[in-house]
Amino acid sequence: MKRRSAYRDRPRDMERIAWIWTLPCAARTLGQCYGRACAPHAGRRPVGRKAPDDTCIPMCSRHHAQRGSFKGPFRLWDQQRMRHWLATMVEHYQKLYEEHLRPEENGDQR
Repeated sequence: MKRRSAYRDRPRDMERIAWIWTLPCAARTLGQCYGRACAPHAGRRPVGRKAPDDTCIPMCSRHHAQRGSFKGPFRLWDQQRMRHWLATMVEHYQKLYEEHLRPEENGDQR
C-alpha cells in the first residue's frame, strides 16, 4: 500500500482558490492575457513543495507560463524583481480576500 504524502494531506483553502478564479489576471497591465484566470501559488516555498493556498494570485494561462519561464513581459526581469512583484501581488490579494470575507464592513449587502 502506497503512503499518502504530506503534500497531499496539507490543509487546503478551496474557497479562497475559487474566489481567486473569479478575478482578472494580476499581470493584465503587463501585456495581453489569454484564457481565464487560474490560481497559481506565488509564495516562497521549499524545493519540491507548493506554497500555501493563501499565496495564490489570479493569472491567465499565458502569464502563468511566462512567469515560470521568464518570457514575455517577464523576460528582462531578474529573480529579485520577480520575487518582489510576486510578494507585492500576494500581499495585495490577501488583503482583498480579507475584505471579501467582511462584506458588512465594506457596505456590501450579501
